[in-house]
Formats: sequence, structure tokens, C-alpha cells
Amino acid sequence: MINNKVKVASFTHNIDIKIGRLVQDAEFFLTRSNRNKISFRIAVPRDANKPAKNDGGGNVDIIRVVAYGTKFMPLLERLRVKTEVMIQGWTQSRYVTTHDGRRQVVIETIADNIAILEEAPAEIREEGGHD
Repeated sequence: MINNKVKVASFTHNIDIKIGRLVQDAEFFLTRSNRNKISFRIAVPRDANKPAKNDGGGNVDIIRVVAYGTKFMPLLERLRVKTEVMIQGWTQSRYVTTHDGRRQVVIETIADNIAILEEAPAEIREEGGHD
């Protein structure tokens, strides 16, 4: 008997690709389990045909990006404010407890790959960036 079912490729359903500019320098941490962790935020335009302005006007989203492991360490010094990056990874949501005891949802992109599309301006790289 011939099976008439079509085989569908297997892939993850949680794929996240973002292009944006850092709004703060990347920060390095060691996790409780002693893993390398880099964290930063990027401004992502909602409409590619309009210039991104981080002025509260509603045309950009600020996305938290987290990257685990040693493969991202060579990028740490280049991930400065205003650097344009492309992030490929997946979206994670989790709960954190604030200082006043409230539970809050944090949504972030967990990076599998980071590509630097445009370096930060030279004066920012020389200063060491801004927060």
C-alpha cells in the first residue's frame, strides 16, 4: 500500500528576525550556571518606509536581546549604542519579580545569530558608548 501523505519539513514555529539600532551598549554577565550572557536593547522601526525615531511617537519598538555562550564574546566591544544589527533567534516570555514584589512579564529575543550591519559612529566607539 502506498502512503499518500505529503511529508512536511520540520522546523521551529518560534522564529524571530529583527533589524534595529542599539539604544544602549551591550552588557556582559555571568549567569548563575556560569554561562556567558550578553544583553542589550535595540530600536526596531515598525514601518521600514518611515525613518525610525526613538521619540515616543510610536513608530519604533524597543526590544530586549539576550545572547548566551562564548560565540558572541568577540562582538561585545562592537555592540555599542547606535550600531545597526540584525538578530536571528526566538522570542521568550518569562516572569520576573520587581523590587516591590510584583510579578511582571518580560519579553525578549534570544539570539542565535547576530550580524553587525553598520558600526556605531567613530566618536561613540572612541568614547566607549553611552547608556
